[in-house]
Amino acid sequence: MNSVYISQISLKETVDYFKTVNLQNHMHLGLFLFLKYCGIGELKPICSENYKVNRSGQTALEMLCGIFDPAQGEKPGKYTCVFPFALFNENEKKSYYNGGTEFQKLVGRIKDTLDNSLITKDHYLKIINRDGRDYYGLKSNYLSIVKNYLGTENKIFIEYLASWTYRFHKIVSETNISSEQFTRILITKFNKEFNITSDEEKYLFQRSGYMIKPSNTPSTGEYFRSLINFKNKPEIDVIKDSQSVKTISLREVKEMSQPNGKNISEDKLLILLNRYKQVILFGCPGTGKTYIAKSISDQYDQVSCVQFHPSSDYESFIIGTKYNTDTDKFESREGYLLKLCKQAAENPEKRYLIVIDEINRGNLTRIFGEAIIALDREYDVNLMSETYDSFKIPDNLHILGTMNSSDRSIAFVDYALRRRFCFIRFYPNAEILRSLSDDSALDIDITLLFEEINERLRNVLKDEDLLLGQAYFLPKWARNQEKIKWNEETLQDVFTYSILPILEEYTYGKHSILEKIIGTNLSSRVSDIEEFMEFIKDEFPNIKKS
Repeated sequence: MNSVYISQISLKETVDYFKTVNLQNHMHLGLFLFLKYCGIGELKPICSENYKVNRSGQTALEMLCGIFDPAQGEKPGKYTCVFPFALFNENEKKSYYNGGTEFQKLVGRIKDTLDNSLITKDHYLKIINRDGRDYYGLKSNYLSIVKNYLGTENKIFIEYLASWTYRFHKIVSETNISSEQFTRILITKFNKEFNITSDEEKYLFQRSGYMIKPSNTPSTGEYFRSLINFKNKPEIDVIKDSQSVKTISLREVKEMSQPNGKNISEDKLLILLNRYKQVILFGCPGTGKTYIAKSISDQYDQVSCVQFHPSSDYESFIIGTKYNTDTDKFESREGYLLKLCKQAAENPEKRYLIVIDEINRGNLTRIFGEAIIALDREYDVNLMSETYDSFKIPDNLHILGTMNSSDRSIAFVDYALRRRFCFIRFYPNAEILRSLSDDSALDIDITLLFEEINERLRNVLKDEDLLLGQAYFLPKWARNQEKIKWNEETLQDVFTYSILPILEEYTYGKHSILEKIIGTNLSSRVSDIEEFMEFIKDEFPNIKKS
């Protein structure tokens, strides 16, 4: 088992970055993240007792602004709390948050700061009274107010913020972790632990492409403080027998090291297949449903694949009849599923998987017939056949279906089938697109373009099933050493021959709606590359690299 930490060089580069970040109000942004960690949300107000009683407030302060290392037994006194955004003014006394207060007492001072500074018309908090208690809630326009704190910097590079936040954490891993995986783990952990919404990530943070470097040796609090200039010397004692190491567990590392985005991991899918025996993956096209089905295949002794279509029937899938010329009689013919069930029942020590692609394109009630009851795995089902009296699906045979919900909604699936399957939604995955893309030859961010187009689709078409999956932005013909090598010509071809046709299909006969999604210029096929790139940047200004 490996213990991995943020390296000293990455810690130095992190501090150096924040020394260049000039915000309009670093304390207010820091307290916003403090409240996010403590659980505040647009529809979830919190009171001061929330972050005091369960110690979430103390933990949030240590992670965001503690300049001491609990793992080394360091105990903080005064002048030990600095938000990273304050480093631009590090030579000023005001860089400390309530510097004259001992760190352990700072949580009690936060309520005063919130009441005196952030409950005004110019800031993001409002007071809500419930059962005689005052709760802090976020105003409806909180995001635009918080964004104003960023001033001319526009957005914070999230890699550096994650590096700062987990500077003293230990990351547990079974294998060596690459810088790319390490960075992904820390960003995912940050977004999850601080309850960062997709809108908050989009408007407050951006990716710089920086890779956080791992090390097998932890950085000490003493080294960390040496990177910062202090006007008032931090008061820190060392208690040798009082170490407290914060850890990102092996389970979390396994889960977060893969670029799954909001989608289920392979390990979790296998767990659900073992529990439910039959699972359907659904969502808009290109989100990786078929890919993950192939990825788990090596966990089974035998995998069979079949694709449903409008002419799929009971006779070919369960049981039918055929004419035997020798006996001059019609005889029973085993269907696809029945053959597999017999084979699995005869080999109980083996694991079988049947993958049904496009499962919703067939008439499921007609295809399964009375075999629907067999999906409960508790019953022998009487078949309409003289040869086979009963039919049962053995537990060592799992069924995995995939369906594109843009073709046919889950609402059209028969209720009798719906309750017998575990349904798992798949979402567009910007994370895997980022990990597989090399857009260094472009001055725009491909992943941001993908997210911007989907945001327009969501706002204009009002249908989550009509988004674009990441596969539309992962052309195999442009892959070079496991990365999509983006240049202007590749982007133009992908947009013109892959993205635009599906958008035209979604908005068939309504060109004005297509224009709302991608603008007037891009809605026509642009042949000139320079013109095309100019139109892309004009229509989606947020995708330009800093």
